[in-house]
Amino acid sequence: MWRRILPGLVIAALFLGGIAYFVDLSKFRAAASKVHVAWLGLVLLLKSFASWVKGERWRIAMRAVLGWAPKHTFSATVIGLLGNLIFPARLGEVLRAQIVQKNNKGVSRSLALTSSILAQLFDVTLLLCCLILGTLLVQKAQLQIWHLVGVVALMLSIFGGLLIFEVFYLRFAALGGRLGAWLPERIRQLLAGIIGQVHQGLGLLRKPLAVLQVFAWALVLWHIEALCYFLLLKALGLQIPFGMLLLVTGAANLAFLLPLTPGAVGVHQAVCIWVLGFAGIPRETSFLYSLLMQGCDVLMIVSLGGFFFAQEGLKMGQMEQQIETVEAEKT
Repeated sequence: MWRRILPGLVIAALFLGGIAYFVDLSKFRAAASKVHVAWLGLVLLLKSFASWVKGERWRIAMRAVLGWAPKHTFSATVIGLLGNLIFPARLGEVLRAQIVQKNNKGVSRSLALTSSILAQLFDVTLLLCCLILGTLLVQKAQLQIWHLVGVVALMLSIFGGLLIFEVFYLRFAALGGRLGAWLPERIRQLLAGIIGQVHQGLGLLRKPLAVLQVFAWALVLWHIEALCYFLLLKALGLQIPFGMLLLVTGAANLAFLLPLTPGAVGVHQAVCIWVLGFAGIPRETSFLYSLLMQGCDVLMIVSLGGFFFAQEGLKMGQMEQQIETVEAEKT
């Protein structure tokens, strides 16, 4: 297990060490002494509720395909977050799909993963919209606005591509059958199985009402997250413009997409310091802000994820074994 975790921990330590080197510890302690702890408790509760929203949204996405609502989506979500905190490359996503598959007969791992990825595409699109709107409101990095617009256009193109694949699935399947005739039988069967399972997972796109529900839950989720970032500013006695709040919410959460370190430790701090610097907030205070936000995340994930991890009767060795099994299947 350590061979997976150690490289990410080393990179995280280098990030944190490099940031701490440029931080005045006396100013850092002074900022820490002014923290209002009560706000942190409220942030922790909201983070827990946000995890429930993620599980509920995932359940709705799978229900649209299955015709019935799977169980244990909340516990699988927090266990997956725990896996992402421990392992690099967001391998916790594989683990939470395994948990749902184990507790729901008729739910394949591919269906669970595909529906989860579809739901998270809404997240990425909304976060990029936060960056664009925040940039327009703050009027700082206007030269970068078209880069952000291009990324949003890319995300919408992905949605469009998935929709085209779903609408013309039979034609793609027939074309794949003709091309697959040149492949070995084992590979042809493997590809056919993957395409069929992805097609099943994309069944969400055939249900406009379910798509609207998933999008609505995504809006709720990111309103909660933005509120958490606002309340943590209150805890530190800080005030920033609304546009800057959108920027830090979008940028800090997109940092979790970079699978450099477990839980984006170090990367999250660097992004927060960089963005909050535009608002004139000192490096020491921004560093403390990022540590407190990530600390609330970690405390929520470890407590809830650890509880459900034990309730599922899992062990760390089993977690790594499941991930290794999936990786072996890919190769």
